[in-house]
Amino acid sequence: MPIPRRDLWTAHLPAAAWLLAVTAALAMPRRSFADLPPWWPELLHFQALDKVVHFLLFALLGVLLARSFRRLPAVPRPLLAAFLAASLYGLALEVGQETLTDRSGEVADWLADALGAGVAVAPLAVRERRRR
Repeated sequence: MPIPRRDLWTAHLPAAAWLLAVTAALAMPRRSFADLPPWWPELLHFQALDKVVHFLLFALLGVLLARSFRRLPAVPRPLLAAFLAASLYGLALEVGQETLTDRSGEVADWLADALGAGVAVAPLAVRERRRR
């Protein structure tokens, strides 16, 4: 069954675009940060900021994936699928950072990714359950 044009523009493309943006941001080599303003490196060393950024990136990813998966009849539990997809994607990016770039993959980053996706998708699940 073809994807309706409206769904393509309003649900699937935003999720795909955000996936690409997150991938680009988290796959940037460390040397890409050399041209940042002088105050920026100090900000990057603030570890909690890194986790907050991961949390926010994946919270939005979770919501966009949920919106996309809800429009696909082949996905029986779209909110669970969105959470799992975002979490596993975060894991894959962390493994990729560790093995393919000059950056390091961290379990804490992956946990922030999964927590962000979960916190964003959970209220959608509660709202959906109340509607039934």
